[in-house]
Formats: sequence, C-alpha cells, structure tokens
Amino acid sequence: MIRIKERVYIAEAPTKIILSGEHSVVYGYPAIVLAVEPKVRAEAVRRGEAMIRVESSRLGRAERDLMSGRTSGQEKLTPVIEVLRRVLDLCESRSGLIVRTSGEVPVAAGLGSSASAFVSSALAAFRALGVDPMREQLIDAAMAGEKMVHGRPSGVDVEVAVSGGALRYVKGVASRSLRIRSELPLVVVNTGVERSTGDMVERFRSNLEAGGAEMRVLLDSMGGITDQIGAALEKPDLDVVGRLMVANHVVLARFGVSLPILDRIVVESMGLGALGAKLTGAGGGGCAIALMKLGLVDSLIARMGRMGLDSFPAVFCAEGARAWSS
Repeated sequence: MIRIKERVYIAEAPTKIILSGEHSVVYGYPAIVLAVEPKVRAEAVRRGEAMIRVESSRLGRAERDLMSGRTSGQEKLTPVIEVLRRVLDLCESRSGLIVRTSGEVPVAAGLGSSASAFVSSALAAFRALGVDPMREQLIDAAMAGEKMVHGRPSGVDVEVAVSGGALRYVKGVASRSLRIRSELPLVVVNTGVERSTGDMVERFRSNLEAGGAEMRVLLDSMGGITDQIGAALEKPDLDVVGRLMVANHVVLARFGVSLPILDRIVVESMGLGALGAKLTGAGGGGCAIALMKLGLVDSLIARMGRMGLDSFPAVFCAEGARAWSS
C-alpha cells in the first residue's frame, strides 16, 4: 500500500486470453477473447505537486515532472505515465498523482497484462481525481499506453479489460458479447519465452504472402473455426470447442508462429485428457492454453511443473474493471 494520509483509490482489471482468431483478426476475421483472472491492481492518490510517480512491484519506479516534462526512472513504466497524463488532461486537472501497480501476471506472454495495468491505473487515477469516468474516457486513457507499447494495437485487450466477459471481436466493428453458460476449466501454461508481438505479426504476414492460394484458404478457415467456437460456447458444447482449438493451433503452426515447446504443451495436454489446447496470443513463445475436463486441472499443472513450466488456472471473469476506496 502507498503509505500516505490521503484516501487511496484502488482499481483492478482482468487479463485476457484469445480463445481463437489471433493473427487472422488483423485481416478482418473474428477473434474470441475471454476476460480472465488473475487481475492487475493499481492504487492511486492525488497529490498537490505537479508530478506523476509510478511504482511497480515488478519494474521499480519512474517519475515525470509535469512542469519541465522531464522523466526519470524505469523506462518501461513510461507508458503508464502517459496513461496518467492523459487522465489528467481528460479531467482538466493540474494535480499530481502517485500510482502503484501490482499483479503476478506474466509479461510479454500474450495475456494482455499491459492493457490490464493501463486500465486499472487509469480507473484508480480517475477516481482519485473525483471523476467517475465514462467507458469511452477509460478506454481513451488506457489506449495512450497501449499505443506506446504496441504501435497500432487493435484495442481488444483494453476493451475486454474494461468490459470483462467474452467478446466476439472484429477489427473496426462493434464487439458482441457471448453468453458463457458453462464452467471453463482453463489452464494457462507459460513457456517462459518472451517474444515481440510485432515480429510475430510480420512472420505471419510474410508466410501468408509467400504461401499463395493455399495460405489464403488456411486464413479463411481460421475465420470459420472462430465462428464455430463461438457458437459452440453459447450452446454450450465444450467437446466441439476443444476440437476446434486444436484445429486452430494446427493452422497457426502452419503459419510459422508456433514453437516446439508450444506444440509439446498441446500434445501433453491432450494426452492428459484435455478437451483442447492451443497457443494463445501472438505465438513464438508466450503462453498456451488448455481446456480441461473437470477434475483434471491439477493433473495438468503438475505435469507442466515436471517439465519445468509455470502454469495456473485461468478463471473466466464476467466482470470488467472495478474500483473502490480504502
């Protein structure tokens, strides 16, 4: 906690997994994105000095003097400072802010940890300034950080962190919520291999262009797989969801964005009775997800541990970002 007398405003936002449609979403096809726990938390207080300070349990500390514009400290925290600067602009405030972020979510792993940090930091800051932000304002502020990190992000990570639940997302089109009426025993397995989303997007594009008609057919098939997964989720028919997850992984591997370790996680998961498994996010490292049968989650986590891999249950989160005061 921030040890100061002023009231502390706390916010948290879910992370996310892409159940289907990564990469193809860039080309106008749908993606299905689920908000999940673990969440990222932020605490904020308003200060009189014209400065922004960000403290991270993982990355350290950074500051910006709002009068001179000078920034010091950990460069990786600069996007959070930009989010908070945008909050101050939207509130037309000359106050300062101190924000502390925390959360045990793997970074650079395809789970949307940066978007969750930006959303929770922005929401806590708005509340510290006495503002209950509209949804559009919260998204606006969080996107200031996403653009610094990802260049031209789709915005889906921020949207699902704000809204929670399950979304059928198509770039440039209003998202549609999916009704999840069944427990989803999902496990996230972290390869520990960090990768650049931009590099993986470029690899996918290069293989698509080099592969001609065959790869275009595979790209189109990913769109069909995603729509079938969405329909099966709402029935619900988790057996179909699982089989289609594997099909999606096979197509992504054909585009060159899998790794042997990701393929092995899929094989090991299926051998332990998973309904389905696949890489999630950009690929090239990061995480895989497995949809297990009830009662088999612990078995998979134990198996991944013997392989030297960290894994954890991903609990579907119907609720989006929320805030309160201490």
